[in-house]
Amino acid sequence: PLVKPEFPKEAGKDDECVDKEDVGAFYKEVAAKAEPTDDERDEAMSLRGEAMGLMSEGQFEDAVAKLSEALTKNPNMAPIWAARAKCYLKWKKNACAIKDATKAVEINPNQALA
Repeated sequence: PLVKPEFPKEAGKDDECVDKEDVGAFYKEVAAKAEPTDDERDEAMSLRGEAMGLMSEGQFEDAVAKLSEALTKNPNMAPIWAARAKCYLKWKKNACAIKDATKAVEINPNQALA
């Protein structure tokens, strides 16, 4: 007999992208950010590194939180948007992944990861 696969619990929450925040508000907040300082750029990349480690351990929710924090430091970095899109994809939040991948490509049309 065929067994119907169960969807992950997260699949039902695919539209909840940024830690239960209003996604539109998050995008507006990072869009309004002034040009980041060198320290903010460095901190964003450090947070991205931490997030990649969390993602490799399967801790997708924590990785998304780190990447979201990185984006508040430097919202104009396509690799951070692409990394968060990849994390959302692995977390089975496809709609969120598409939003972030689209943002990565808007910032840098040559962003291969997106």
